[in-house]
Amino acid sequence: MTDNPSALAAELELFDAEQIAGRLERLDVKATLREAFAELAQGSAVQPPQSLVLLPEEAGDFIVYMGALGAKGVFGAKISPFLSSLAKSGKPPVTVSTLLFSIATGRPALLCDSLALTTERTAATTSLALDYLAPEVTRVIGAGNLARRHIGLGACPRNAEFGKV
Repeated sequence: MTDNPSALAAELELFDAEQIAGRLERLDVKATLREAFAELAQGSAVQPPQSLVLLPEEAGDFIVYMGALGAKGVFGAKISPFLSSLAKSGKPPVTVSTLLFSIATGRPALLCDSLALTTERTAATTSLALDYLAPEVTRVIGAGNLARRHIGLGACPRNAEFGKV
């Protein structure tokens, strides 16, 4: 790693929520997750339990989800804080960011807002589970963005109705 922050920043790709959403449209997240789960089963990927960290003075907490994908050559962490000050001000109290590193160099490669990634991953995981565990199931109950992604990934019929709960 370099001691020059400008050089490091030039190497690190930063993506906001809108940029991530645009890229997700071009990816087959379900196929990528199928590969990741196969790597976990084969031992070439690792995903330790999440860690919960309480912030001082009841400021909230944050959860860290870590993992490594050998075939993709990356390791990283998703950090999801709950901040009491945001909740008290009426703003969404949860933000989510993901930081990926290269296994080959140890250098950061990507920092992104990962709320859209979380929605996409959750829906794709549900769809995969249904494919393998309950292929005869034709309906998934949900609402909002997650329900829309379930429909988009075939986890429930395309003519399904969804709404507010």
